[in-house]
Amino acid sequence: MPRLLLLFALLCTSALPVGAQPFYFGAADAPEEYVAESWWNQRRALEARGGVSLIGPQWRGAVGLVAEYARPRFSARLGGTLHAGPLGFFDSDADEPYDVLRLVRFARYDPPGGKTGVYARVGPSQNVRLGTGHLVNFFSSQTAWDRRTTGAEVAVRTPLLALDAFSEDVRLNRLVGGYARFTPRLGADGTLLSSLQLGGTYVRDLSSQRHHIEAFGLDLSLDLIESGDFDVRPYVSVARISGYGEGLATGIVLENLNFLEAARLQSRIALTYSGEDFLPGYFGTFYSVQNPGARIVDSDKYLSDELRQDTIGVGLAAVRGGSGFVTELRLLLFQRFQIWHSFYRHYGLQPLSSHHFRIYFQMPEQIEFSLGIDREGLRSFLSLFNQYNDQSTLVLSGRYRAFGPLVVGLDARYTFERLNVRAGQERFLAQRRFEPYAAFRLLL
Repeated sequence: MPRLLLLFALLCTSALPVGAQPFYFGAADAPEEYVAESWWNQRRALEARGGVSLIGPQWRGAVGLVAEYARPRFSARLGGTLHAGPLGFFDSDADEPYDVLRLVRFARYDPPGGKTGVYARVGPSQNVRLGTGHLVNFFSSQTAWDRRTTGAEVAVRTPLLALDAFSEDVRLNRLVGGYARFTPRLGADGTLLSSLQLGGTYVRDLSSQRHHIEAFGLDLSLDLIESGDFDVRPYVSVARISGYGEGLATGIVLENLNFLEAARLQSRIALTYSGEDFLPGYFGTFYSVQNPGARIVDSDKYLSDELRQDTIGVGLAAVRGGSGFVTELRLLLFQRFQIWHSFYRHYGLQPLSSHHFRIYFQMPEQIEFSLGIDREGLRSFLSLFNQYNDQSTLVLSGRYRAFGPLVVGLDARYTFERLNVRAGQERFLAQRRFEPYAAFRLLL
């Protein structure tokens, strides 16, 4: 099966220009963020769009402007949308100075080579993982869309040392974290000891509303098999969230990070054991809306009675622990196609299983499709076939160049809106957005 997937990758990318291997961290290899590989691939574009918008129960008109610029090593996209209807402008579009920072979709620097160098990015965080993902896994700062933060991420690669760091907010007042992986080269080249890797993770939430939570993790891995096609890397990880609990994980990774400089294939299985007050991947997609200082409101009860704000989900201090099993598969064709599936099956008394799914496809300047799904509060794999609960997000976007500069598209989001603060906690409610549009796109 892995060889069939790689053959598919080769066929799909045979017409693509050969480029450098992107880093594997955060959005470094995100296929939707265009990176120019050579000077003749530079892109300058301006797009004006208009359409309608359904946010919650209310329809509005929407107008937006997006600007893109990409040259080798540096690329950026800026954009914003204003919504207005019978009741006036949508307040969240421009109700605080921070909305200026929210215009930054991304601005990034990519190194000239893929294996060593420095990568840096500013923009909303997505799919951030530190190390094995035992603590930080699929972290996003966009889960409450109107309250999204513009974060930063940096990665450094050398032959002996790898460093990854991120911040949920460029102001360094929310979640921050870092991971360091050291390869000491204890034995001769080609031996197991020569591939031994030691890693350390540190995470801290600097927001006073979230009680300054922090966590530590250590991991050990080695390349059991290194071949021209795949590397097989077993690992073991221990982690602790200060003031709460600790956990253990052991797994194996099968990957080829740079197949013919056109594709990336990764798979992983892992077993976890968690004590009380610990959950693997706790700093994940829903952390910004469900943490010691924030909770998700039961939408069914709230919509029937706005005074009721019963919360859902299991808080960290109420987690009873248990074992778990992780399965993950990702196929990426650089800047063209991605499919990514990750499922954590929790074995215990509480509904703590989680699922992440990504699919993306584009033909540059012709057609683009993206779907991202995140779910928590599941009991088993069969729960994936149940209707979405309040611990779910869905982001769907698609666009098609109809003719000339005319583009038609759709953005749909199932994320969260901030309600208020009760008992010292932020409260978030599920929010649905649906925005079809037409745009005039000019390549400069």
